[in-house]
Formats: sequence, C-alpha cells, structure tokens
Amino acid sequence: MVDASDGEQDPAARKAAWVPDHDDHQAAGDPLQFDPEFSGPKPVESRGCADCCAGMAMVLYFVGMFGVLGYALIKGNYQKLLYGLDLNGDNCGMNHGSSKDYNDKKLLYWPDPIGAPSAKYCVNTCPDNGDTTFSYDGSTHWVATWDTALVLNRCLPDTCSASWSDAQCSDAKDLVQGDYPNWLKRFFIDCATFDGAIGIGIGLACCIAANVILSRMIRHAGSRLPKLVYLAAVTLLGGFGIMLLANTGNVGNSSVNTEFQQEDSFSYMTLFFGLLVLVYLGVLLGLGWHLNANNDKVELVMREVSEPFGAIPRFIHTPLFPTAIVVAIGIFWVLGAVLLLGLDSTALTVVLGGYQLYGLLVCLEVLYGLTVATVSGCVASWYWGTPDESLKVCSEDEISNSYFRVGLSSFGTVARCAFIMAVFRPVLSFLRRLRRCGSSGEGTPGCRHAAHTCCRCCLAVAESTKMMDNRAHIQMAVHGTDWADSKTLSYQIFYRNRGKVEFASLIASKMLFVVSAMNTVIAGLVTFVWLAYDDDIYSPIGPTIIVMVFAEGEGEGEGDGEP
Repeated sequence: MVDASDGEQDPAARKAAWVPDHDDHQAAGDPLQFDPEFSGPKPVESRGCADCCAGMAMVLYFVGMFGVLGYALIKGNYQKLLYGLDLNGDNCGMNHGSSKDYNDKKLLYWPDPIGAPSAKYCVNTCPDNGDTTFSYDGSTHWVATWDTALVLNRCLPDTCSASWSDAQCSDAKDLVQGDYPNWLKRFFIDCATFDGAIGIGIGLACCIAANVILSRMIRHAGSRLPKLVYLAAVTLLGGFGIMLLANTGNVGNSSVNTEFQQEDSFSYMTLFFGLLVLVYLGVLLGLGWHLNANNDKVELVMREVSEPFGAIPRFIHTPLFPTAIVVAIGIFWVLGAVLLLGLDSTALTVVLGGYQLYGLLVCLEVLYGLTVATVSGCVASWYWGTPDESLKVCSEDEISNSYFRVGLSSFGTVARCAFIMAVFRPVLSFLRRLRRCGSSGEGTPGCRHAAHTCCRCCLAVAESTKMMDNRAHIQMAVHGTDWADSKTLSYQIFYRNRGKVEFASLIASKMLFVVSAMNTVIAGLVTFVWLAYDDDIYSPIGPTIIVMVFAEGEGEGEGDGEP
C-alpha cells in the first residue's frame, strides 16, 4: 500500500529492518486454517446473534438509566443544590406559599453572625457596609457594619466589622462557609447554572470541531501533520497548566487570583489539577521524544492510515458520529447528576448516582466498541475489495453496511465486553503494562528489571489479562464471533505475528494518545477560560474536569496496542 519514493530504500525492506528480534514460532494457540474463499467481512445473512444474553442485559440496563433520569426529573430539584436554607428551613429562590415567595430572594444573609448565628434570611442582594436589612415580618432590622461578597448564593463577610475581634471575624466567615454544600455538590453546582451549561456546551462543541478538522486533515496527511499536532498539543497543555496555577485563588470571585485560599478545598483541587496537567505535559514531552526518534515509522504509519481514509466514501465523517453521541450522553448524564443531588434522601442519591455512573462508563465502552468494529469492517471490506481499474474502492454505503453488520450480530458481544471493561479497564491497563515490563531479557533496561523484581508477585495476575485486547473488536467485525472466540482469535493472530506488527501498533497508540490529548485540552481550556471570569460561577474547575473526562472518553481507548 506504500509506494517507495525515488532514491529511498524500499518500504518493505525498511519495515523489515524495524522488526524486533522475536521468536515467531512460539506457540500462540492452534494455527488458523487458510481459507482460500475468504473475501472480506462475513455477510449479514451468514451471521447469527452472538452473546445475546449480554445484549438483552444491556438493553435492560439502558432502560433502567432512562427510568432513573425520569425519576430525577420528577423528584429532583436543582434549586435545592443552588440555594441555602433560611432560619425556618425553607430554600431561598423558591416559592413556599403566598407568604413565603422567595423567587426573587435567592441569596442567604446572616445579619448578626456573632450575636445571632442561627438567624439567616433570604435577600435579593447582599448588603454592604451601612445597608439595612429587615426580618420577614419587619419587626426587627439590622444595619450592616461590614461588606459582603456573593459566594455560592451566600453573603460571605468580605471585611470585618469594627466591633469584631479577629477571632470573631474568623468565626463569622466560618459560619457562612460552614453552610456551603458538600464538595460533591459544589463540584456539580456550576453545571446547574445557565452560564455553566453554556461553558460545558462550548467546550464539547470545540472538541467536536477539532475532531472533524483532524479527520479531514488525515486524508491528505504528510510528514508534517504529526509534528504540527504534537506542537499544538504541547503548547495548549502548557498554557492550560499555567492558567490553572494562576487561578488557584479564583474561587467565588471572577478575577485572576494566585492567592491560595486555605479555607476552601476547591483551591486545593485547582492546584492539584494544575500540577496534574503539568505532569501530563511531561509525559507528552517524553512521548514526543520517542516519536521524533522514530520519525520514519511515524511517516509509514501515517501513509498506511491515510489510504483507507481516501478510498472509503465518507470515511472522514466517521469520528463525528461517536463524538456527537458522547456529547449527548454527557449532557443527559450531567443533567441527571444535578437532579439526583437535589433529592431529599442522601442514600437514594448515592445508590442511583452509582447506577448512573457505571452506566455512563458502560455507554462509553459500548460506543468505543461499536466505533472500532465499524471502522474495522470498513477497512476490511476495502482491503479485500476487488480492484477497479487498479484502484481498490468500496461501495458508497459501506460505512452503513459495516455498522449494520456489527449492530445486527455483535451488539451482544460489544455489550459483554463493555460490562467487563467498564469496571476493569484501569486495572487491566496497569496489569498489561506490568506484564510488558516484567518480560525482562538480555539488553532490557534497568527499569524493567526492577519492575520484574519488585512486582513478580503480580505477574501471575497480569498474565491472565493477556487476551483482554481491543483487537477483539476486529474479529467481531470481520467474522461475527462471540466475545470468547474474538479475544482468543485476536490473541493468536497478534502474538504469532507480533514481530511484524508490534512496532506499528505501538507507534499508532502513541500518535492516538497525542491526538486525544489535544482534543481533551482544547475542550478543557475553552471551558475554563469561558467560566473563570464569570461572576455567577463559583469555581470553573468542576465543569472543566467534566468536559475533559467526556472529551477523553470520546478519544480512542488504550490497550495492549491499538487495532
């Protein structure tokens, strides 16, 4: 598929020079029988339903998720998440009857935090020094001798009264901050606001746009594209990390503030997340060094990938479908989470929230599996297609045909894989890397020897994960096999020929990591910038993390080498 350039070494010879020195005759299961009649993916009429029980369980689980969302829509109230309770136990910002209509009084204020700490009233604006506040019946009034700042719809003392001691001033602030919602509710609280929803939507929209642009660019990919994508990812990630660290004190205000607020846990969260982004940047820099050292391999992989992108009709639009679905899933899930946090029962919130969280992970795994299987089916049809005037072509509806083949016979298989991977993907990824590091031999770097020595007790467990491979989706797409047969066939084929394909698999996985990192940081950076300087936002870190999680979930999953 790759033409040799004038004056360059033949690509086949160059590829052979890159092949690691492996023993290709190691036993990897029974040899597969050669099928001279094989001409591409198995047709729909020759396929049967695989892993039907898992498919039915998946449908029932999805129905349950919609049921939970419906219950949250009926019983949940996002206003309970946003607004505090007054001295009578009534939520501000809500109508509790003709004499308790607080729709225009959304802010909670303590008129005498030292003398009467239990007296708190719903007001329409936070008073400043010299303003007068009346009780609900008008029989009592208070004159503020301090300024207040609006934080989480509470009027937090911003300055101290002249009559307060330093300890009393601290007690007044602690009183208001003690009325804040717990950290989980604060994490989602900005998602319940109009401005927060707009910020999340803009971040996810930018993720879709970046995905579509990259998909179009790869059709005419050259040697410069990977470098440009990498430089863009590094620049954006570095700028994002610096911006996070410059806003560690941007909690409850709308200005750049590096002053750390020890009394608010979200300052710690912003600081930790900023440092995590810089660590992520360090990983990306190391990855770039490796890709630059293997530039010839990168160019070969890019040429091989661009071939089907140009030959399969409308193939460049394929990433748009999973991205749009992830955005839709994210919107509904965030809506459900906000409403569940507004339930009166904490135990019910935890149970239903856990059900929805696992369902979210399963949805992302199903979407990933269907996408990989659909793309694999298209590429297989193109690869085994009959040349037309020396050019391999596919039918105009090949993408829909591939999706139909997968959905008809392999949905249960994808569902079974999703139920497993939704729980064990992080653990399995760690164990696969441990197994790789533990396979020490002559010339192996010292770090692998150390991993082999220190983690030998875990290698037995790690070895059991060797067939949990994303390449099983290729077998689903081509042969319509169930989960057990798909992972076995995948393991046999890859490990029998790993010396010939491992370099391409590793290079492709690293390039996908760079692309995923750029999409994720674009979504997070746009959301953070949009919300960081908004007066109505408590902390932009919650919506930013949510957007980045969905953007990362939309990207290609990592495995023991990519399909």
